[in-house]
This record gives sequence, C-alpha cells and structure tokens, in this order.
Amino acid sequence: MVYSREKIIVNIIYPCYICAVEFGSAKEVMGHIYHVHGYFLNPRPAGRSRPLERRYSFEKRVLGDWDIQHFACPSCWFHCVTDIEMLMQHIMEIHDPPRIEGFVHPASDEEEEYELVESSEEENSNNNQEEKSDDEEVVGSRQQLGNDIMTTMEKLNDTFKKFFS
Repeated sequence: MVYSREKIIVNIIYPCYICAVEFGSAKEVMGHIYHVHGYFLNPRPAGRSRPLERRYSFEKRVLGDWDIQHFACPSCWFHCVTDIEMLMQHIMEIHDPPRIEGFVHPASDEEEEYELVESSEEENSNNNQEEKSDDEEVVGSRQQLGNDIMTTMEKLNDTFKKFFS
C-alpha cells in the first residue's frame, strides 16, 4: 500500500531584510530596499515560475488557507521559516547587494531640519538652506531615476515573458 502525503501549503512573505517590513511581492520589497535603504537587489529571471518542491506548495497571501508562512528572497528561490536573521544572512552571503552610489536616506534630510542652530550660526543658516534645497533636488532626481529604472525593468520583464510564453 502506498501512502500519499499532502504537501504543506506555504504562504510566501517578502520582508525587507534590513527593517523587516513585510511585502506581498518580490518587486515591492526590491523597490523598498532600493528607495528607502539604498541597496540594489537583482531580480529573479523573468518568466520563470518557482520550481516545484516535493514537500511544499506555495500560495499567495490572499488565496486562502495555508499551513505555514515562510520568508522568501526576492532575488532567488530561497525561502525559510519566518526568521529575518536567516534571510538577511542568505541575502548578504549569496547576493551581497551593492550600495547605490551617492544614496541619501530620505529620513536624513528631515532630521537635519530639526537641528538647533546656535545664534552665532544664524548667518550661515541662509547658506545652509540654499544647500539643502540643492540636496532635495538631488534626492528627488535619484528617486525619479530609481522609479525610471524599476519601470524599465518591468517593461523588460514583460518583453521577456512575451518571448518565452
């Protein structure tokens, strides 16, 4: 007699390996990591589905019942129990995401606005405000560049899907 064991239904979650904010797709977490933390993760190959596994069946969060949740890597098919340190170790060792050159964290500009200015520094504050507006333009242009890159990647992904479907 042959016993068939049902597969474990896994709900895949894509957390940020830096701040642990959870996302529903690899694309969303990669955009977050790029725009908020300043790192670039390569996407998985376009048009390829998650490989079948003997033990697991994978479901999206909105598709109903599941048995367990796993954290998934947005750059490859790696997944693990919901342990952010394990995911971080995988991403750092396997993918080693490069830092975006010249990245300025969006929160750093806001923090500077709330610094106290000594009375002797008041004369320099006008010059600092001009420099800040230049910095804000640079941050804005970097964010636009990031958006443009993600849009281009989406178009390339769609093009590859058309060729291989």
